[in-house]
Amino acid sequence: MSIRKEIEADLGRRVAAGSAGGGDIVARSGDGEVRVRVSAVGPIGVSVDEIQVKRSGLDAAGARRACEQVGDRVKYLLEPLRVLESDAQSGVTRARSEQPSVDDAGRHYYELNGQPGELKLNRYCKPDTAPRSSEAMDLTREQLYRLAEDLDAAARAS
Repeated sequence: MSIRKEIEADLGRRVAAGSAGGGDIVARSGDGEVRVRVSAVGPIGVSVDEIQVKRSGLDAAGARRACEQVGDRVKYLLEPLRVLESDAQSGVTRARSEQPSVDDAGRHYYELNGQPGELKLNRYCKPDTAPRSSEAMDLTREQLYRLAEDLDAAARAS
C-alpha cells in the first residue's frame, strides 16, 4: 500500500470511530518508514506535531541533498523552506522557513532536520522574549498526504 493510502486509511478509521485524538501513524515504504505524529483529526484537516522519515541508506550527503530537494519541491506550505546550515562533521543539515510568519505571539516557522538515516519536519513558534516552542502544523489532509510522499521521495532519491 502507498504512503498516501496508509495515512488516508488510518485517518479515515479515526474519524469513523469518532476519535479526533492523536497518536502516531506509521506508513512503511520499501526499506524505510514515514511516521506522522498526529495531535488532532477533523473531517477536512489534521494537526500534526511531527513528520519523520526513516531510511536506512540515507547518509549525511544524501540528507543534505534531500533537504535541498524538499526546499525546491515543497512550495505549498505557509512558508517555503531553504537550507540554512549543514555541518559536515556531525552530518546534520537544517532547513527552515525562508520567511517566517509573524504575529503577536512571535515568529512561526517550519524546520526540517536531515541527518544520516532520517528527515524530521516540525513547526515552531519563537516569541521575542522566550525560548521557542513546538506548535502543530495545521494541514489539510491533501497537504499531509503530499508532504509525507514528498519527504519520503526526497529521502529515497538522495
